[in-house]
Amino acid sequence: MIYIDIVRNNQIVHLRGGEKETLRSTMTMLEEKLCGDDVFIRIHKSFIVSCEFVKSFGHGDVILKNGDIVPVGRAYYVGGIEKYMNRVKLRGAKTIKH
Repeated sequence: MIYIDIVRNNQIVHLRGGEKETLRSTMTMLEEKLCGDDVFIRIHKSFIVSCEFVKSFGHGDVILKNGDIVPVGRAYYVGGIEKYMNRVKLRGAKTIKH
């Protein structure tokens, strides 16, 4: 799973290879299930992303390794970047901030 976004009360799960699946849930419920382990982070009221697929994390958006650009909400930036940087430190990976 690369990221999840919401479209008209449906959560669209974007998978590797460009495949998509639709879920009937709330973003809050998905956040509670997915975001506890720092693998997934909520970066916007309508987006949850996998840290594994983040190429760069900026104030206004996140660029994913597949080329998709996802917005970062102001209310989610600080918590999102902290979780992302913790994940990067744990994995010993390099990150690019744009």
